[in-house]
Amino acid sequence: MSIKDEHRALIDSYLSNTLSESDKADLVRLLEEHPELEELVLEEKRIVTALQASEKAQLKKHLKTVANNTPQKSSGFFPAWWLAAASATLIVSIGYFFYLNNSSLEITFNEYYEPYPAISVQRGQITDINSALKLYSQGKYKEAIEAFGDLTLSDNPTYYLYLGNCYLQTKDPNKAIEIFKTVNRESNDTILKQNAQWYLALAYLKKEDLQQTRKILKEIIQNEGIYAEHAEKLLGKLD
Repeated sequence: MSIKDEHRALIDSYLSNTLSESDKADLVRLLEEHPELEELVLEEKRIVTALQASEKAQLKKHLKTVANNTPQKSSGFFPAWWLAAASATLIVSIGYFFYLNNSSLEITFNEYYEPYPAISVQRGQITDINSALKLYSQGKYKEAIEAFGDLTLSDNPTYYLYLGNCYLQTKDPNKAIEIFKTVNRESNDTILKQNAQWYLALAYLKKEDLQQTRKILKEIIQNEGIYAEHAEKLLGKLD
Protein backbone atom coordinates (compact mmCIF):
# COMPACT_ATOMS: atom_id res chain seq x y z
CA MET A 1 0.00 0.00 0.00
CA SER A 2 1.37 3.42 -0.95
CA ILE A 3 1.75 6.29 1.53
CA LYS A 4 -1.06 8.10 -0.31
CA ASP A 5 -3.45 5.14 0.02
CA GLU A 6 -2.46 4.57 3.62
CA HIS A 7 -3.50 8.12 4.52
CA ARG A 8 -6.46 8.31 2.12
CA ALA A 9 -8.99 9.28 4.82
CA LEU A 10 -6.80 12.14 6.05
CA ILE A 11 -6.27 13.47 2.51
CA ASP A 12 -9.99 13.20 1.70
CA SER A 13 -10.82 15.21 4.81
CA TYR A 14 -8.38 17.88 3.66
CA LEU A 15 -9.94 18.01 0.18
CA SER A 16 -13.43 18.36 1.69
CA ASN A 17 -12.25 20.95 4.24
CA THR A 18 -13.37 18.83 7.20
CA LEU A 19 -10.04 18.39 8.99
CA SER A 20 -10.06 18.66 12.77
CA GLU A 21 -7.28 20.58 14.52
CA SER A 22 -5.43 17.36 15.36
CA ASP A 23 -5.88 16.12 11.77
CA LYS A 24 -4.35 19.35 10.46
CA ALA A 25 -1.28 18.78 12.62
CA ASP A 26 -1.11 15.16 11.39
CA LEU A 27 -1.28 16.30 7.76
CA VAL A 28 1.49 18.86 8.27
CA ARG A 29 3.72 16.19 9.80
CA LEU A 30 2.85 13.77 6.99
CA LEU A 31 3.83 16.25 4.26
CA GLU A 32 7.02 17.16 6.12
CA GLU A 33 8.01 13.50 6.35
CA HIS A 34 6.96 12.74 2.75
CA PRO A 35 7.51 15.89 0.63
CA GLU A 36 6.86 13.92 -2.56
CA LEU A 37 3.27 13.51 -1.38
CA GLU A 38 2.63 17.27 -1.38
CA GLU A 39 2.48 17.61 -5.18
CA LEU A 40 0.13 14.60 -5.43
CA VAL A 41 -2.22 16.15 -2.87
CA LEU A 42 -2.11 19.54 -4.60
CA GLU A 43 -2.91 17.86 -7.92
CA GLU A 44 -5.98 16.22 -6.39
CA LYS A 45 -6.97 19.61 -5.01
CA ARG A 46 -6.76 21.15 -8.49
CA ILE A 47 -8.90 18.32 -9.88
CA VAL A 48 -11.56 18.85 -7.18
CA THR A 49 -11.62 22.58 -7.97
CA ALA A 50 -12.05 21.85 -11.68
CA LEU A 51 -14.88 19.40 -11.01
CA GLN A 52 -16.68 21.95 -8.83
CA ALA A 53 -16.46 24.54 -11.61
CA SER A 54 -17.69 22.02 -14.18
CA GLU A 55 -20.65 20.96 -12.04
CA LYS A 56 -21.61 24.58 -11.46
CA ALA A 57 -21.56 25.28 -15.20
CA GLN A 58 -23.70 22.20 -15.90
CA LEU A 59 -26.21 23.26 -13.26
CA LYS A 60 -26.56 26.72 -14.82
CA LYS A 61 -27.12 25.09 -18.21
CA HIS A 62 -29.75 22.77 -16.74
CA LEU A 63 -31.62 25.65 -15.08
CA LYS A 64 -31.61 27.57 -18.35
CA THR A 65 -33.06 24.54 -20.16
CA VAL A 66 -35.77 24.18 -17.51
CA ALA A 67 -36.64 27.86 -17.88
CA ASN A 68 -36.87 27.60 -21.68
CA ASN A 69 -39.17 24.58 -21.41
CA THR A 70 -41.45 26.11 -18.79
CA PRO A 71 -45.08 26.13 -20.01
CA GLN A 72 -46.40 29.59 -20.84
CA LYS A 73 -49.44 30.78 -18.98
CA SER A 74 -52.33 30.19 -21.42
CA SER A 75 -55.09 30.04 -18.84
CA GLY A 76 -55.55 31.55 -15.43
CA PHE A 77 -53.73 28.79 -13.57
CA PHE A 78 -51.15 26.01 -13.68
CA PRO A 79 -51.99 22.51 -12.49
CA ALA A 80 -51.21 22.10 -8.81
CA TRP A 81 -48.99 19.09 -9.49
CA TRP A 82 -46.87 21.10 -11.95
CA LEU A 83 -46.42 23.97 -9.49
CA ALA A 84 -45.37 21.56 -6.75
CA ALA A 85 -42.89 19.79 -9.02
CA ALA A 86 -41.47 23.08 -10.33
CA SER A 87 -41.13 24.44 -6.81
CA ALA A 88 -39.33 21.33 -5.59
CA THR A 89 -36.98 21.35 -8.58
CA LEU A 90 -36.17 25.03 -8.03
CA ILE A 91 -35.53 24.59 -4.30
CA VAL A 92 -33.21 21.63 -4.88
CA SER A 93 -31.42 23.39 -7.74
CA ILE A 94 -30.89 26.60 -5.81
CA GLY A 95 -29.72 24.70 -2.74
CA TYR A 96 -27.31 22.68 -4.84
CA PHE A 97 -26.05 25.83 -6.57
CA PHE A 98 -25.27 27.55 -3.28
CA TYR A 99 -23.69 24.37 -1.95
CA LEU A 100 -21.37 24.28 -4.95
CA ASN A 101 -20.66 28.00 -4.69
CA ASN A 102 -19.79 27.84 -0.98
CA SER A 103 -17.76 24.67 -1.45
CA SER A 104 -15.88 26.29 -4.34
CA LEU A 105 -15.05 29.32 -2.17
CA GLU A 106 -13.72 27.05 0.57
CA ILE A 107 -11.52 25.25 -1.93
CA THR A 108 -10.27 28.57 -3.32
CA PHE A 109 -9.52 29.80 0.19
CA ASN A 110 -7.56 26.64 1.00
CA GLU A 111 -5.67 26.93 -2.28
CA TYR A 112 -4.39 30.43 -1.49
CA TYR A 113 -4.19 30.37 2.29
CA GLU A 114 -0.92 29.50 3.97
CA PRO A 115 -0.55 30.18 7.70
CA TYR A 116 1.91 32.93 8.55
CA PRO A 117 5.17 31.04 9.21
CA ALA A 118 6.10 30.62 12.84
CA ILE A 119 9.47 32.08 13.75
CA SER A 120 11.99 29.98 15.61
CA VAL A 121 11.48 30.00 19.33
CA GLN A 122 14.71 31.25 20.88
CA ARG A 123 15.98 31.02 24.41
CA GLY A 124 15.64 34.14 26.48
CA GLN A 125 12.31 35.19 24.96
CA ILE A 126 9.49 36.29 27.23
CA THR A 127 7.70 33.21 28.57
CA ASP A 128 4.25 34.25 27.29
CA ILE A 129 5.57 34.85 23.77
CA ASN A 130 7.54 31.63 23.82
CA SER A 131 4.47 29.67 24.89
CA ALA A 132 2.17 31.31 22.31
CA LEU A 133 4.56 30.73 19.41
CA LYS A 134 5.09 27.11 20.42
CA LEU A 135 1.34 26.46 20.50
CA TYR A 136 0.94 28.15 17.13
CA SER A 137 3.71 26.11 15.50
CA GLN A 138 2.08 22.93 16.86
CA GLY A 139 -1.26 23.82 15.28
CA LYS A 140 -2.94 24.26 18.69
CA TYR A 141 -4.71 27.41 17.57
CA LYS A 142 -7.40 27.65 20.25
CA GLU A 143 -4.80 27.48 23.00
CA ALA A 144 -2.59 29.91 21.08
CA ILE A 145 -5.43 32.45 20.92
CA GLU A 146 -5.48 32.62 24.72
CA ALA A 147 -1.69 32.94 24.87
CA PHE A 148 -1.49 35.66 22.19
CA GLY A 149 -4.48 37.43 23.72
CA ASP A 150 -2.32 38.35 26.73
CA LEU A 151 0.08 40.27 24.47
CA THR A 152 -0.44 43.79 23.15
CA LEU A 153 0.36 45.31 19.79
CA SER A 154 3.07 47.42 21.39
CA ASP A 155 4.97 44.26 22.37
CA ASN A 156 5.43 43.27 18.75
CA PRO A 157 2.82 43.84 15.99
CA THR A 158 3.91 40.59 14.35
CA TYR A 159 2.15 38.66 17.10
CA TYR A 160 -1.14 40.04 15.88
CA LEU A 161 -0.57 38.34 12.52
CA TYR A 162 -0.29 35.06 14.39
CA LEU A 163 -3.42 35.84 16.39
CA GLY A 164 -5.37 36.69 13.22
CA ASN A 165 -4.24 33.43 11.63
CA CYS A 166 -5.37 31.55 14.73
CA TYR A 167 -8.87 32.97 14.27
CA LEU A 168 -8.85 31.96 10.59
CA GLN A 169 -7.82 28.44 11.56
CA THR A 170 -10.63 28.22 14.10
CA LYS A 171 -13.22 29.46 11.57
CA ASP A 172 -13.77 32.90 13.10
CA PRO A 173 -13.11 35.29 10.18
CA ASN A 174 -14.84 38.23 11.86
CA LYS A 175 -12.30 38.36 14.67
CA ALA A 176 -9.49 37.77 12.18
CA ILE A 177 -10.69 40.79 10.20
CA GLU A 178 -10.60 42.96 13.34
CA ILE A 179 -7.03 41.87 14.09
CA PHE A 180 -5.68 42.44 10.56
CA LYS A 181 -7.35 45.84 10.40
CA THR A 182 -5.69 46.75 13.69
CA VAL A 183 -2.26 45.88 12.27
CA ASN A 184 -2.93 47.98 9.16
CA ARG A 185 -4.10 50.90 11.26
CA GLU A 186 -1.45 50.95 13.97
CA SER A 187 1.72 49.40 12.56
CA ASN A 188 4.42 51.44 10.80
CA ASP A 189 6.10 48.35 9.33
CA THR A 190 5.43 48.29 5.56
CA ILE A 191 6.05 44.55 5.12
CA LEU A 192 3.94 43.71 8.15
CA LYS A 193 1.07 45.80 6.81
CA GLN A 194 1.30 44.09 3.41
CA ASN A 195 1.03 40.71 5.12
CA ALA A 196 -1.93 41.92 7.17
CA GLN A 197 -3.64 43.24 4.03
CA TRP A 198 -3.27 39.89 2.26
CA TYR A 199 -4.66 37.97 5.21
CA LEU A 200 -7.45 40.53 5.49
CA ALA A 201 -8.50 39.70 1.92
CA LEU A 202 -8.42 35.98 2.75
CA ALA A 203 -10.45 36.57 5.92
CA TYR A 204 -13.17 38.26 3.85
CA LEU A 205 -13.01 35.33 1.42
CA LYS A 206 -13.41 32.93 4.35
CA LYS A 207 -16.42 34.99 5.39
CA GLU A 208 -17.71 34.69 1.78
CA ASP A 209 -17.84 38.49 1.47
CA LEU A 210 -16.73 38.70 -2.14
CA GLN A 211 -17.31 42.43 -2.46
CA GLN A 212 -14.81 43.24 0.28
CA THR A 213 -12.45 40.50 -0.89
CA ARG A 214 -12.26 42.02 -4.38
CA LYS A 215 -11.86 45.53 -2.93
CA ILE A 216 -8.86 44.53 -0.79
CA LEU A 217 -7.29 42.49 -3.61
CA LYS A 218 -7.49 45.48 -5.97
CA GLU A 219 -5.78 47.66 -3.35
CA ILE A 220 -3.00 45.07 -3.01
CA ILE A 221 -2.51 44.99 -6.78
CA GLN A 222 -2.51 48.77 -7.02
CA ASN A 223 0.12 49.09 -4.27
CA GLU A 224 2.37 46.57 -6.11
CA GLY A 225 3.45 44.93 -2.88
CA ILE A 226 4.78 41.47 -2.13
CA TYR A 227 1.36 39.85 -2.63
CA ALA A 228 0.40 41.69 -5.82
CA GLU A 229 0.88 38.64 -8.06
CA HIS A 230 -1.08 36.36 -5.74
CA ALA A 231 -3.83 38.97 -5.46
CA GLU A 232 -4.10 39.27 -9.23
CA LYS A 233 -4.45 35.50 -9.66
CA LEU A 234 -7.02 35.21 -6.88
CA LEU A 235 -9.02 38.15 -8.22
CA GLY A 236 -9.08 36.52 -11.65
CA LYS A 237 -10.43 33.35 -10.10
CA LEU A 238 -13.26 35.20 -8.36
CA ASP A 239 -14.35 37.21 -11.43
